[in-house]
Amino acid sequence: QFGGSVRTFGLSKTWNVSIVFSVIFGMFLMTMLYRYLGQDVSAKTKHSTSSKQSVERVLGDEDAKKKKMKEEEITQKLLAEYQELLKKGKEKEAIEDKIREMTKGYPIEDMADEIAQKDKVIAAFLVGIAMKESTWGKHVPVLDGKDCYNYWGYRGKRARMGTGGHTCFDNPKDAVDTVSKRLEFLVNNEKVTTPDKMVVVWKCGYDCSWDNKKNVQKWISDVDKYFDKFNEEGAS
Repeated sequence: QFGGSVRTFGLSKTWNVSIVFSVIFGMFLMTMLYRYLGQDVSAKTKHSTSSKQSVERVLGDEDAKKKKMKEEEITQKLLAEYQELLKKGKEKEAIEDKIREMTKGYPIEDMADEIAQKDKVIAAFLVGIAMKESTWGKHVPVLDGKDCYNYWGYRGKRARMGTGGHTCFDNPKDAVDTVSKRLEFLVNNEKVTTPDKMVVVWKCGYDCSWDNKKNVQKWISDVDKYFDKFNEEGAS
């Protein structure tokens, strides 16, 4: 019995010692691993973090450069557009001055500002045709004794029609805008860009065979006189 107890104690003690030894060995092993591998792993981790930060900084710098270039590009574009607007503004002022100089004392002079806002070719037609058709507003259709502001012989159908079957406009701006719209269509879509082409549409209704050739030629020469004068002496 005593021998059995000794054997039992010996086995129990041996088991406990082995567990303690295992724990101590494990701690020793972890210490050694940390000593020889931990610093390297830590260094690599720091290096990785540093590299990541460097990459992020580089990418951030690139984004900043791209943003700055984009802003400069937009600024240059806006400056170019501003310069173009200034140029157009000066051209419009010069055109208006020319119209007022040419039409001084005639009713159409009051439309100089509205006419000057239109494309140069359109403005030239407005001035040239108005001279031929109404002597710049001196001979015009009326409605109830009031000026219809129709200085171009325009005959578009409206609720208010003046003498001679001509359109009666509400005001000078309405007149210039409406007639300009028709001229713009002819110039841009049908390529009617000169008085000798315009007469066929404006005076003859696309067929001049019914009219006297001398009258047709007179219309062309009269309109052309002011059309060319306007383009040559107007602002470029």
